[in-house]
Amino acid sequence: MSNDTARIPKRIFPHSTPHKNVITLSNVDTLLEDALGLVEQELLKLRIKSNKGQSLSATEATTLNGYIKSLVNLARETRERDKHFDASKLTDAELVELAKQLLAPKRETLPAVKTESKNDNPES
Repeated sequence: MSNDTARIPKRIFPHSTPHKNVITLSNVDTLLEDALGLVEQELLKLRIKSNKGQSLSATEATTLNGYIKSLVNLARETRERDKHFDASKLTDAELVELAKQLLAPKRETLPAVKTESKNDNPES
């Protein structure tokens, strides 16, 4: 048997140094809140357009339908998750943290859109 055939193949191990291109994600609740904020902005744009009396294009109507379906699914999932949540199993520290999250000020809601009817315009 020669030395070449008895040799163990060389194994390559990953470096223990952190990668430069690693993306870290925040928790799911933060991501969902950000996504809801974006949907809220888009719905506000569509609402302003429809309040001006402009009709929505087919693309905008399809987008609006998708937003509505997503919001309905999210509400359904939230209700299901809340059904299975048992606060009695949490420790005191976890309950305090939960209370802080619930009592923390929420992000600002977008202002209501002022609608103008044709009768309100004195120039008509």
